[in-house]
Formats: sequence, structure tokens, C-alpha cells
Amino acid sequence: MNDEVRKYYVSAPEKEISSDISAKTFDIWNVIEFWRKKLDIGNRLLDVGVGTGHFTYQALRKGYNVIGIDFLEELLEKVANKFPELKGKLHVVNVFDEKSVSEFVRKFNQFDIVTILGLVPNHAENKQQLTASLYNITKFSGVNSLIVEDLLIQEMFPGRPEIYWSEFTHTLTSLSELGEFFKKYGLRLLDAYTIHEIYPAVSEYDKELDEHYIRLFIHKPPRK
Repeated sequence: MNDEVRKYYVSAPEKEISSDISAKTFDIWNVIEFWRKKLDIGNRLLDVGVGTGHFTYQALRKGYNVIGIDFLEELLEKVANKFPELKGKLHVVNVFDEKSVSEFVRKFNQFDIVTILGLVPNHAENKQQLTASLYNITKFSGVNSLIVEDLLIQEMFPGRPEIYWSEFTHTLTSLSELGEFFKKYGLRLLDAYTIHEIYPAVSEYDKELDEHYIRLFIHKPPRK
């Protein structure tokens, strides 16, 4: 994770970085509950990239056994102060660092549901790091688990660029690369949605920001 990303998340207004914006147009909990019941998935939920903490707090209020992680300790401290019920459930983990992920999994074991909202894998500095983050995310999830992941995809942009700038540089993956990844690690795509968010104007940027991405619901099935 580079300094450009760190600086943005430490200084950006809360309403700009909240992963709860899409809640007005997309009922993520309805889809999660549908697949939980259909596939008999448990309720241990890991929220990767806590950000402002709203989604993590929602999960707790809805009865999930939740833990939230983020690479920025400063953000987690703000979240713990804002939502005291989350104290003790927030941890610093760098999803781009295999050692950091492995140590966390050894301590807390794997989860039934892993949510990665806010385009976390796209924060990678290059393709190799992005692929590594996708792999690390599968380490969080146990057998018969649900992964909910937001991604920017090359095919969504003219010319299929590998990088995209929006407040900071984002690294993009392609549909074919995703397909190869799913096949390699035995993942199954359950649902895919296009999300369109309009971020409000802020003092640092006085125009609304349009953003399109895909939200994937992925099943990590039991081993055969």
C-alpha cells in the first residue's frame, strides 16, 4: 500500500470514503442472507477494509459475529471511538502482505463470510500485488464460505486500461484474469451486479464523482 493511498484515507472526508453509499440503491444484506440460507453458511463475518466502520457496525447490529480489519490504525481508532461496541473487534491487517494475513488467520481462524467493499484489491500498486491480494482474501474464507467483493474491471473502461485514476491510482484486473483465478482456486461465481455510485461534492473536489464497479458474490465450496 503506497503513501498516496494512505494519505487519501487519512485526510478524506468521511462521507467520501464510506462504503455505505451504495446502501441506498443496493440491498447487500438481502443478497447475503439469500445465499447464506441457500448454502447453509454460518454467521462469522470478516469485513476487510473497515473504512468509516458503518458496514462493520451494521453487521454487528444484524447479529453477525463480526471482526473488521484495515491497514490503517488511524481509521480503526476513529471507528472504535464512534462505535464503542466494535472495540476489541477491530485489527490492523495488510491484505497485500501474505505474512500479515497468515498471522491473523492463525489467531482468528477462517470466516464464513468475507466482505471486501470499497475496491480494496484495486488499491494495489501493480497487477502482481492485486493478484496477491485476491489470493490472500481466499485465505480468510473457510470451506463453504461466501466472499462479497467490489472490483474495478478493465472491460468497464474504454481501451481496457490496466490503471485508472480516481483520487489515487487504481490497478485493474480483467474478466479473463478473474476467470483464471476462480478456476485455479476452485471458486464459484454466484451473483454479479454493476454498482453505480455518485459521491457528493466535497471541499477538496467541488463536483460529483461518478463511479461504476462490479460487486461479486463468490462461493468457496467444501473440498471434494
